[in-house]
Amino acid sequence: MDMIHLLLLLVSLMDAAQVKELSLMVFIPQTTGNFKYPFGAEMSGGAVLVAIDDIEKEGLLPNHILKPDFVNSRCNAVYGFGNAHLAFANSTYDVIIGPACSSVCRMVARLAAFVNIPCFAGVCQDSEMLNKKEFTTLVRFMGTFEKTGYAFYKVLQRFNWHRVSIIWESHNDKVWWYTLKTLEDLLVEGNNFTIATKVRLGQGAEMSVEDAVRHCAGVSRIILLAVRGESLRNIAIAANKQGLINGRFIFLSAGYYEQPRAYGNFHWRRNDTSDEIAKSAYTAFFFIYYFNRDTSAEYDAFQRKVKEISLKKFGFTYEEDEMIPYPAANLYEAVYLYARSINETVAAGGNISNGTLLSHRLWGRSFHSITGELTLNDNGDREQAYTIKHLQNKQTGDMEVIGHYFSTNDTLVLKSITWPGDGPPIDHPPCGYSNEFCEQVPFFREMDGK
Repeated sequence: MDMIHLLLLLVSLMDAAQVKELSLMVFIPQTTGNFKYPFGAEMSGGAVLVAIDDIEKEGLLPNHILKPDFVNSRCNAVYGFGNAHLAFANSTYDVIIGPACSSVCRMVARLAAFVNIPCFAGVCQDSEMLNKKEFTTLVRFMGTFEKTGYAFYKVLQRFNWHRVSIIWESHNDKVWWYTLKTLEDLLVEGNNFTIATKVRLGQGAEMSVEDAVRHCAGVSRIILLAVRGESLRNIAIAANKQGLINGRFIFLSAGYYEQPRAYGNFHWRRNDTSDEIAKSAYTAFFFIYYFNRDTSAEYDAFQRKVKEISLKKFGFTYEEDEMIPYPAANLYEAVYLYARSINETVAAGGNISNGTLLSHRLWGRSFHSITGELTLNDNGDREQAYTIKHLQNKQTGDMEVIGHYFSTNDTLVLKSITWPGDGPPIDHPPCGYSNEFCEQVPFFREMDGK
């Protein structure tokens, strides 16, 4: 071997020695029985690989290689913590991407804080994790549940609605239970709200859908819904058959994101005999979703790549026109911004093994993202924007965007609304439910005619 080739070999070996491998523990659930989690490996895991590919193409992490290891959390607290413990015993990780599911996140994010590695999560929305003195390395890329609660709060406040009922659904996916708990925490008497009643559907249902609607309508005119799409349509049909689509009742629903495999089909159309009944009822229904810039060319390209990887790596086939779940974009953001934090830390001469440093570098900042503007507050949690939809035109039956709520500045922006009645209803009968809004005439005055 001549001297030139020897020198080239030495340079190559030196460059290789300088390349650092960063191990990503992608801690998300995989298929459980026939249920595929929308934020799980099959439907959303491809977003991690898309992010890594973009990071490499952009040269964001020179001399670093990102190596993902997909670990199954099962979205189960006991299994998730146990599997995390086994994974850490057998491997060394530089970051946790996840965990998905708050029940797992609250335990594993504490472990991440203990070993001081970043924990960049999407579906980890419970209010318990607001305590960043405990969850010191946690960054959350999906709006937390209390922000969804504030979206409800602002709509109710705007129309002077203070008395509500809640219908919620018990399901394997705990999102509806977390929504209920958030609403219970916010809509308290101290905030000038009254929850007249709560009814559970689904697993361990307290009554039928028809009876739930009848019961709630008997004690309130504003009914909040935390249910899957199929249950919501059944509620709408029951409400119409009970004569509640008369302008005096309003139903406000948490939809989060429109992905039928995730939360069921929220549309009124099923091509059955109840379509017209449901469509008419939807004029009294309002839906709160996460805002997502899902119509851009950038997002379209992202979706195509995720779908391709879902098929090739995870054996999952999307329907032709099916949208990827919103949490896929949050996984992408988590990986991409981890790389960006590494890049900035290296440039500043910092220690990339310090998880607290890497996490806090992103707090209180805004970034351009495939979902639009991404703002992380000073607590390391995403400021979420929400879209409010309503069936404005009963002839077309199309759901239209009628407003947005921005948690960044706690602002609700609404367009003109086509109400099912003459305008927004009041939240009680003229005299209230206990005659509290009408003058109580003493019996002796009635006798005296005074």
